[in-house]
Amino acid sequence: MEPQQPGSHEPGPEETSSQSKTRSGTVYGLSACITIKGDNVKAKFHRPHNYVGPRQRPQPLRTATDFSNATDNVAAAAATTKPKKFFKPVHSTEHTKDRPIMEPRNAREALVSPQAAQWLESIRAEVQGLVDKQTFLQSYLPKGAKAIPTRLVFKVKTDEHGNVKKYKCLLVVKGYHQRHGVDYDDSFAPVAHATAIRVALALATAKDWDITHVDVTQAFLNTEMGEKEVYVEPPDGIPSEWVEKGKVWKLLKFLYGQADAPRAWHQTLAKFLTEYGFAQAGFDGCTYILRCDDGAPRLILVAYVDDCILINPKEERRLRD
Repeated sequence: MEPQQPGSHEPGPEETSSQSKTRSGTVYGLSACITIKGDNVKAKFHRPHNYVGPRQRPQPLRTATDFSNATDNVAAAAATTKPKKFFKPVHSTEHTKDRPIMEPRNAREALVSPQAAQWLESIRAEVQGLVDKQTFLQSYLPKGAKAIPTRLVFKVKTDEHGNVKKYKCLLVVKGYHQRHGVDYDDSFAPVAHATAIRVALALATAKDWDITHVDVTQAFLNTEMGEKEVYVEPPDGIPSEWVEKGKVWKLLKFLYGQADAPRAWHQTLAKFLTEYGFAQAGFDGCTYILRCDDGAPRLILVAYVDDCILINPKEERRLRD
């Protein structure tokens, strides 16, 4: 065993554990220096010279007044926020060369998009249609009642070539906020069976009859609410002339999104067709037949919610029109 030099010795286990170890690296763009000394761990982060800090998010428009001001001055709203990254493009983008038409997810994105003027016009057209059909009445919320929130849905309608046909806005109710037994009772609504549609089309093809597709515009708005009182909150983005401070909308007719709206529309359509002389087919509850005096069919109507197929002999075109 060699003698040790004076003043030198081998480190023991306690002395080894007290020594520090340092490691450096990068974590989420920040320089990190980690020092380990025994059971103690210390970490220091240093920002690089080109670090600009977290991205500042635009302040949300929280009240109906904020959105009303945005609708009155689209240019001012566009200058304050840039939520372009939240847009989702339409699948067909052949209608534009420089940029695709985007479908905003809410009114805020619509009013700051490049098509803000078109979206604002679609909002006004949608609400004006509700007003013309006397769909709601502005009222104070009664004590103990709960207003159901609503929203605006935006869609770009294109043709088969990808050209824009229409900027469509639809006001819908957030039906998942409705309470069964309070806001609605039954929600089941029948639709035409696929077999009934195929049989009707096969019959029309075999007899060379006319086939016409009809889409009922704002179908649910033709159905009265009845005795049940339902209150909704005006959606964000509605122009100020249709929103009074402190008031909500009392629905007089059904809106899209309500849990019982399809059922109410089916009952309204069935009642109207029965009064007009149609008879419900025995093989399908959504197929109605209007017959001549000799029993021959004059007009066949197959209903699938608000989409209808009209089938009639060629000599009965005036009845169809």
